[in-house]
Amino acid sequence: MNRLPCRSWVEGALVSCRVVAMPHIMPRMSGGRPWLSTYPADVPHSIAPLPSESVFGLLESAAARFPDRPAIAWFGKHLSYRQLLREVELCSAMLAGLGVRKGDRVALIMPNSPPFTIAFYACMRIGAVAVGNNPVYTAREMEHQLRDAEVNVVLVADLMYAEFADVFTAVGIEHVVVTRLNDYMPGLKKLLAPALKFKKQQRAAGKPWPPVPKDAQVRRWDKELASTGPIPPVASVQPAEDTAVLIYTGGTTGIAKGAMLSHANLTANARQAWA
Repeated sequence: MNRLPCRSWVEGALVSCRVVAMPHIMPRMSGGRPWLSTYPADVPHSIAPLPSESVFGLLESAAARFPDRPAIAWFGKHLSYRQLLREVELCSAMLAGLGVRKGDRVALIMPNSPPFTIAFYACMRIGAVAVGNNPVYTAREMEHQLRDAEVNVVLVADLMYAEFADVFTAVGIEHVVVTRLNDYMPGLKKLLAPALKFKKQQRAAGKPWPPVPKDAQVRRWDKELASTGPIPPVASVQPAEDTAVLIYTGGTTGIAKGAMLSHANLTANARQAWA
């Protein structure tokens, strides 16, 4: 808005101003889509119509087409699509054993790592909602998100457990499953990483070691996957209607809000990347 002199009294003097609107400085969008003229000949202008598919369906299809190709690389160790699918099945059995059903929210407080990927797709497999929680949030921010999402099951990396243990108690989280960054490392790195790397990092940051007390009321990822019950059936989802993920905003203009993304939102985004 442009501000011109307005009428008011300031220390006995009459001041006058009026407000006028500025002209639009941004061009209006048109239906012409001129950028399409720059597309290479082999790039389609649209990927519609999109198939009706779930997020887990993408993984299942990839595992059927490329079972022996690497799906995850982690510090020199690789998981094939066949192996990833098997881990996802075991994790879905673990979640089902903890009472997770279609539509329930499961918090994932982990960095980008194999357990995050496996747990994410396990949620998709049984129709649960994966709640991506940023592990660098403060305890106050994390408590708000866990309450807001109505979470009962949390999967958390062991190196981050101490920061949120009191939050889990305050919120009343029923099940806490602890993962480790070295769970899927090659043998020697899996053995040495905690002692040579993680321990130093934790103590340098003033955090406890071991990161999870021996008497903590938690479940251990590796033990839970090794003793799961039967593999549950794949849930039937309505891709356009069923929520797959809750991603929380940064809270710049207030408290963080959970953005709901459907299976269709995510699969369309994935297919756009392929186009």
